[in-house]
Amino acid sequence: MAGCFEIFDRLNRTLIQGLATKGRIVGMDIVEITPSRDFNDLTVIAASGIINIPIGAVVRAGYFQK
Repeated sequence: MAGCFEIFDRLNRTLIQGLATKGRIVGMDIVEITPSRDFNDLTVIAASGIINIPIGAVVRAGYFQK
C-alpha cells in the first residue's frame, strides 16, 4: 500500500504535468526552508524533489524546443 507521501507525490506530478502540457508554467517559489531546523536535511531533499517535477514537466511539454 502506498504511503501518504507517495500518493501526494503522484498527485503533484500529475497536476504539474497537466499544467505544463495544457497551460504555461512561468514561475515557481519554494518558501519557509529553515536549515537550522531541518532534521537530516529532509526539507531540503523534499524541496529539491518538488523543484525537479516542474522542470521535467516543462522539458517534456516542449517549452525549450526551437
